[in-house]
Amino acid sequence: MRDSRFSLVSAVSATDAAARLVEPIRFPDTGFLRLKQLLLFIPMSRATVWRRVKDGQFPKPVKLAGAITAWRAEDIRRWMQECP
Repeated sequence: MRDSRFSLVSAVSATDAAARLVEPIRFPDTGFLRLKQLLLFIPMSRATVWRRVKDGQFPKPVKLAGAITAWRAEDIRRWMQECP
């Protein structure tokens, strides 16, 4: 016999996920953005972001921990406003 609770949970989870996809993603006013989050707002590939950081054409990230690198939302917002 099939567990009806699983079906209900799956249906609710799918509905919640669909509702989140409809809501626009807002750029944060402050805080940090990891590369995956940053790419939602910047139409570049990962390689292009790193190449532009190296060339000085994109804000440098900060190290939050050993393997955690992120960009300040304020720096990215300023870069977007100055971008031609």
